[in-house]
Amino acid sequence: PVRGVDDSGKRKYITPEGKSYPSMTTVLSMLSDEGIKQWRLNVGEIQAESISRVAKMRGERIHLLAEKYLLGQIDEYQVLLRKTAPDLIALWKTLKAHLDENVTEVFASEVQMWSDELGIAGTVDLICKYRGKWVVLDFKTSFKEKQREHISGYFMQCAGYSKMWQERTGIEIKLIVVLIATEFLSNTVP
Repeated sequence: PVRGVDDSGKRKYITPEGKSYPSMTTVLSMLSDEGIKQWRLNVGEIQAESISRVAKMRGERIHLLAEKYLLGQIDEYQVLLRKTAPDLIALWKTLKAHLDENVTEVFASEVQMWSDELGIAGTVDLICKYRGKWVVLDFKTSFKEKQREHISGYFMQCAGYSKMWQERTGIEIKLIVVLIATEFLSNTVP
């Protein structure tokens, strides 16, 4: 599919058949709109904007490092790593060590997919063999450790990617792994 933005500024994808679907992230953001609004009120708009901008940049860089590394694009990976801030390198190293220990085969990285049945689309971080089993794996960064009860949206996102993968390939993936790199540790929520 082709990724774009609709008239309201929300991410959308156009499938090869010409169907327009909202992104998985856009759909899931509707579930947390109230919580985000309250957080923005609590910290103030200027601080919220600054935190959001930094979080977006961190997440994009970690995803790009992971993609280049996992796909074996070592020259591009090395250049990117040299241009990465030390605090992000520390975050990346926690994820990289975990990936090196647990991922034995990569089937897809940063692949755009869609579900005609669900009417959504998105870009999956990773489809891989993790601890011997095929999984949908998602990378997250956070300023603090996350508890399972606060990240149900992450699991819904991965479940959506699993459904998209099954529709596109006929292969069912039943396991989800969410890797969350934080400032001081990396936690895994399988």
